[in-house]
Amino acid sequence: MKRNIASEKPVTKVEMDDAFAQFREEMKKMFTELRSDFFTRFDQVMGELEQRREDNLFIDRDIRVLKETDVDHEKRLTKLEKSPKATN
Repeated sequence: MKRNIASEKPVTKVEMDDAFAQFREEMKKMFTELRSDFFTRFDQVMGELEQRREDNLFIDRDIRVLKETDVDHEKRLTKLEKSPKATN
C-alpha cells in the first residue's frame, strides 16, 4: 500500500478502509500465533504438572511401604532382643 505524505492529496476513505483491513488481518494473524504458542506452552506445563503428581503418588506409596516395613522390622528386632537366646 502506498503511503501518502502530508503534502500530497488527502487519504481517501477507501484507502483508510484498506489500511484498516490489512491491519486487522495482521493483528488476527499475530493473535492466532500468540494464542497457539500460549496453548502449546500451557499444554507442556500441564503435562509436567500431571507427571509430577503421578510421581508423588508413587513416592507416597513407597514411603508408606517403607514405614510399614520399618515398623515390622522394629517389632521383630525387639522380639529378638527380648528372647533368651539373644543374651548369650
